[in-house]
Amino acid sequence: MRRIRMKWEEVLTVHVVIGETVNLQNDSGDSVVMISFTGHATGKYFQGIAI
Repeated sequence: MRRIRMKWEEVLTVHVVIGETVNLQNDSGDSVVMISFTGHATGKYFQGIAI
């Protein structure tokens, strides 16, 4: 069987803007940090907004 090698190609770059963070903890001691963000993506094949 012949193996085909593919070249790596940058397809997409994501530009992220970090917003506010919220620290949450429950009564059992579990915790999480929620991070709000926005941004956009650019690339040869795709452009868009992160919502």
